[in-house]
This record gives sequence, structure tokens and C-alpha cells, in this order.
Amino acid sequence: MHFFSVILLFGCLGWGSALQASELLVGTTVHFYEYRNDSTQYAKFAQEAGMNTFRGEVYWNAIETKKGELRFPESLAAIDTAINTAVAAKNQPLLLLDYGDPYYDNGSFPITEEAQAGFVRYVEFIVSRYKGKVKHYEIWNEWNLGMGSGRPLPYPGKAKDYVALLKKAYVAIKRIDPSAVVIAGAIAERDIPWLKEMLVQAGGYYDGVSVHPYNFSAGPAGRTPEEVITWLRSLKDTIASYTPGKTIPIFVTEIGWPTHLGWNGTSQESAASYLARFFLLCKLLPEIQGIWWYDFRDDGLDATNQEHNFGLLLRNYEPKPAYYALRDVAPLVREALSVEQLQTQSNLFALKFLLPNGGGALALWSTDPGKPFQVTPASPASGRELKILEVGHSEASPTSLKDKPSEPYLVGERPWLWYGDPQDLRIEKSVQAAED
Repeated sequence: MHFFSVILLFGCLGWGSALQASELLVGTTVHFYEYRNDSTQYAKFAQEAGMNTFRGEVYWNAIETKKGELRFPESLAAIDTAINTAVAAKNQPLLLLDYGDPYYDNGSFPITEEAQAGFVRYVEFIVSRYKGKVKHYEIWNEWNLGMGSGRPLPYPGKAKDYVALLKKAYVAIKRIDPSAVVIAGAIAERDIPWLKEMLVQAGGYYDGVSVHPYNFSAGPAGRTPEEVITWLRSLKDTIASYTPGKTIPIFVTEIGWPTHLGWNGTSQESAASYLARFFLLCKLLPEIQGIWWYDFRDDGLDATNQEHNFGLLLRNYEPKPAYYALRDVAPLVREALSVEQLQTQSNLFALKFLLPNGGGALALWSTDPGKPFQVTPASPASGRELKILEVGHSEASPTSLKDKPSEPYLVGERPWLWYGDPQDLRIEKSVQAAED
């Protein structure tokens, strides 16, 4: 390859300019029950990666194994331990309340009055157990797709039936814990018509909306994190048009790029790049209050099975590059006070963050596969230091620039992070590679 397009930067894009941001929930879905993830191992990796939340499930049919009798079984001890450990670390678990019970409506969607009353008793049981520990509750998972229906997918569940259940669960949760955050939707397949119907019928019986905006099955140009952010921006506008005068929080409770071999699989290296870029970009939308990568650990060992290969870790708890990418970006996206997208040449992304300690960070990457940029940072002022790191490597070893000339860095699809005084976070020049 050769290089062209030398430019000097700065400037801000209008829609990304100096957005104020609150602390973001950053974590992963963890299957403590179904896939036997070890809570001690999870806690260790979560702490090292800087996660401040996890998303876990407590199935109704595990709680009510005899009709009318609710008890917390020993088989769910791992999630109990994980919640207690998270709370001790001042983290905020999210619990997903879902799926049917064979004693009601044949184990499918709880639609009848009896089944919905049974589901509400289960919700009350869980919320009473975790009051003061769990703040966020998500009602069902991908109802619109048919998850938990007991039918081959897709088997679309009706929004009106979901809303009927949501309203009853919401009232029950708020009666026990008025400070709880009740999240509605968990919508799959970017189903905007279903979302609109839910918003019209739900009234004020929810505190936020959750979505699963996967795009890994799209073509090369359509499966990027930038495409997801564009869709989320449109989603934000859609929600606002149906909820005038309100700002509705958005929770991305599932997102990921599976690393299986074969059609729609993603290399482990690309998955790491996509994770870092997505989490960084989410700070541009303050309505997004939480992101949960799907998922913590691979669910199986078949390298060709999509569902076995979503994890940050392999099945043997060996980290993939995506885990290290999360470790490198999590503290930044959790804590940054503000973010702005800087004006650059096409295909070079630059996001500038202001940190609570008065310092700053600049995130840079190329969105053009195979055509990186040689980017030269401006030299920091005398006596000040600039630290530069490419995310996603097992050893986080930033390069220090202090009282010495800067040099160009090859910035590709994997983001680079520059840390220093905000006044020093400037690009001297950038040169893009061109295909030979």
C-alpha cells in the first residue's frame, strides 16, 4: 500500500459536539444457570475488565417447580453469589425476569389472567429477595421474536399481550421497590413496528427501553459498529416522537459479533475492534445508559456453531482479544464527563473525551478495511506527558511521549487511545493508505 491525503485536523461535528454524559453501565450477559458460568471466575474477570454491571437470568420455572410454591433453589446459588459480590463492589446487576412455567399456559407466553398472576407472584418473589441489591429489571427477553413461547422461531408475540404483562409486573415491582428501574422490550430484529405498538399501549409503565441491535448477518458495509450507532440514533428519534416531553433511557442489553467459523462469523481480532468502537461510540448518545455485550463466555466448543461463540472468553476461560478491548475502553466510557466527535477526513474517526480528573482522551480508528492511517500526534507541551495505546492486547503497554518528538502511528480498524492534557490531544497530520 502507499499513502496519500495529508491533512491537518480539528473541528467538531455538530451532532457530536461536547455532549454531556453520565456514568454508563458497562458489562456482559452471564449465563450462571443454563451454561454453568462460575461466579468466582466471572467476578475476577469483571473486576479486571472494569465492568460495573452484568445481566443475568432467574427463570420463572426454576423458582416455581411446584404450582403455587415459590422457592430459591440451590441450583441458582451462583447468581446469588454474583449479585452479592457485585453489590459489595458497588456495581449494578440487571436481572432478566422471563420465560414461562409449565403450570401456566403450557409453559408458553403468560397470556391468560391466571398465568399473568402467576408471573407477577414470581416477580414479587425475586424483587423482594433482591431489594436494595438489584436496581434494574428487564421484563422478558425478545417476546417479539417468540423467545420463551415454546414454538419454533420466529413466533412473534403480540405487543398487546406483552404490555398487559408489563403493566402488572411494573406495578408489582414499584410497590416493593419504588427506586427500581423497569426496562421494557428486549426487542430483537430491530422490530420498530412492534416497538411503536408497545410504546402506544404501555403508557408510563416502564422506565426505559431495551434493544438487541445485532447486525453481524449483514454484508461487510452493514455489519459495523458505526452502522449500529446510526440505527440507535434513529431509534432514539422514534422513541422521542412517541413520548413527547420525556427522555426515555435506552439500554442495549445484547450486542455482539460471534467468532464462529463460516457464514456471518467474525474473526476474533475484528470482534475486538468492533467491541471497542461500539462502546466508545455509545457515549455520543446520552440516552444510552447501559451496554451488555453478549456474552461473557462461549456457550460451547463447536467452532462452527454461531451460538457457541459469542463470548469474551473461550469455554476454558481463556480471554479473546475482545476481552482485552473491553478492559481498555471500559473505564473511559464509564467515567467520561463529555465527548465530542472531531472533524476529520472521511473514514478516520476521532472522539475526544473529558475525564473527571481534568485529563482527556482521544480515540482514533479507521473505518476503511485494509486502508489504515498514519497519524502523528502533536508533541505535548514541555513537561507534560502523552500516553498512547492500541486497545485489545493482552499486555496493556502504553507508549509515553514526554519531552521528545512524536512519531506517526498506524491507525487501522482497532482503536488507539491517547491520554493526556486535553490541550495536547491534537493531531499534527494524518496520511491514509491507498490500495496499490
